Amino acid sequence: MSPKSRAHDEGPPRRPRRTRPEAESVRAAHEDLGELLRAGRPGQRADHLVTRQAAESGGRLTGRLTRPKRGDDAEVQRSIELENAAAVILAEHGYQVHQNPTPEEIAAARQTSGDSGNPRSKPDYLIEGRVFDCYSPTKPDKNVRGIHSQVKEKVVLLRQTQRAVVNLADWSGDMGALRRQFEDWPIPGLKELKVVTRSGDIIQIDLPRGTD
Repeated sequence: MSPKSRAHDEGPPRRPRRTRPEAESVRAAHEDLGELLRAGRPGQRADHLVTRQAAESGGRLTGRLTRPKRGDDAEVQRSIELENAAAVILAEHGYQVHQNPTPEEIAAARQTSGDSGNPRSKPDYLIEGRVFDCYSPTKPDKNVRGIHSQVKEKVVLLRQTQRAVVNLADWSGDMGALRRQFEDWPIPGLKELKVVTRSGDIIQIDLPRGTD
């Protein structure tokens, strides 16, 4: 029999010793995790700000269609068509959409959601009980800065909404550039931005923290 090795003489092998992080590091990690849960990762919206479907299927569209007025030019008429179309697409994706809500309905929705806005404004939708307004560029080559400016006008100048839908059915620009525009130039007060793509998909645009 061969002689026992030194390892056998010393008993069973020891497990590698785990180093325990300092208490301050643990506490900091928990604080960082809590911050992420409250406000989302950098460049993303806090989860509670994102309006989600009540159900994956079974969306519903209620309210009144927006109709063009006498004297509206072709561009205005087209933007109204796109506003109505976006409401239909959102409902098809499972959202509860109420178009052209009354002032009383708007006030009640803002009180429930904690949103603010001009009480005399006339936003286009309630989506899952939250106030949204729609912007639809009608020119295929509309630059991303122009789209950003139109959304900013609704949120900051008119105080019509803190949540927006942009219908890009007629737009042929670059989606990546549009995302970067809203990331690099935060709009104060804008809580949420949904985009309807040319193919009829719904995209949530991640917005920087601290803009609401």
